[in-house]
Amino acid sequence: PFFWEGRGEKGEVAHLMGTMHIPSDRWKRLPSTLLADLDQADAIYGELDLTDKTRMTGKLMERAMLSNGDTLEKLIGPEVYKDLDRYLQSRGQSALFMNGMHPKMAEMTLGLLDVMPLLMSGKPVLDDWLLQRAKAAGKEVGGVETMEEQIAALFSGTLEEAKISLGFTLKLLKQKESAG
Repeated sequence: PFFWEGRGEKGEVAHLMGTMHIPSDRWKRLPSTLLADLDQADAIYGELDLTDKTRMTGKLMERAMLSNGDTLEKLIGPEVYKDLDRYLQSRGQSALFMNGMHPKMAEMTLGLLDVMPLLMSGKPVLDDWLLQRAKAAGKEVGGVETMEEQIAALFSGTLEEAKISLGFTLKLLKQKESAG
């Protein structure tokens, strides 16, 4: 991870660390100096407060899953849906598992297909591990963004823009697949 230190006018120290949201065991090998700096911190903040996953998942699913009888196929049209299904079938999947998703959620899921087994492995991501470690030590923990802010950013734009974006992502993934 990237780790920067900043100092305020009165000598206050703040650290900023860049991480990836993919589970890995590499966080077990963080430099001891980095861990020592984190241990000295009064508070640890991640992009999001990942300590309440049930609430986070619920909020995301409220926006990510369609309701009122809508389906992904209805929203993106039969041509794009068939294209999506062909792509997913080439990977041993079917578009049926996405048919209840908002087009933005379907697009995000497409981008994560290759790492899905790792995401479902139960291994924590670095951000989560750091927040849980800080919480166990009695430190203040939180997120610099709320789940609501993240969801608003992820699902911004019109339905037509979401349809275009999903089609574009699908096109890029197919090009990548055909290039080997």
